[in-house]
Amino acid sequence: MKSEINIPELYFSQSLSSFKENGFVQFIYDRFGPVSPLAGRYGLGTSFNLDGSTIFWQRDYRGKLRGAKIYLYDPVIGKLIKRAPLASIAFVSSVFKNSELDYQNCFYLEHLIKWDGKPVVITETEKRAVIANIRQKDFVFVAAGDLSELIVSGRINRVLKHFKAKKFFYEPEMMNITGWGQIIKEFPSLSPIPTSVCT
Repeated sequence: MKSEINIPELYFSQSLSSFKENGFVQFIYDRFGPVSPLAGRYGLGTSFNLDGSTIFWQRDYRGKLRGAKIYLYDPVIGKLIKRAPLASIAFVSSVFKNSELDYQNCFYLEHLIKWDGKPVVITETEKRAVIANIRQKDFVFVAAGDLSELIVSGRINRVLKHFKAKKFFYEPEMMNITGWGQIIKEFPSLSPIPTSVCT
């Protein structure tokens, strides 16, 4: 049985470079200005295994690196690119190819959840979480990723239990409203995001 480990910080620090080659970072730069200070805060790294792609590093609420996903985005329109032979989505564990490491994913931007008055919004995509956090300062947005794994992985239960005094909202995408049905049944304390918060 694999033991829980943390990804070495060296991988993270080495990825914080070559942003001109990073499609998603360039997309953010064109709309919100220089993103170098944001790269570390939002865990935006550059992948050298998949040219032009972005590593979305996942830190848990303890600040430990727990995993990541790699996406390839169009730098002009910010759309996820899906084309062969380059896989547009890949887990960091598959890139590192180390079977001895147990990469247990957490919410993307989970490390931004603090013991303060800011409510938390669970959205679906990393792109949405980054842009929403830049625009909306009164809430913390985290990304759930694959909803089918949200309950099974235990990540939502772990976070809600640890921050039980905080208010949590969910923000379903238009095409995936039904995907939240089982999650809401399991965690009735989750509330739909207020329309005034939508950015």
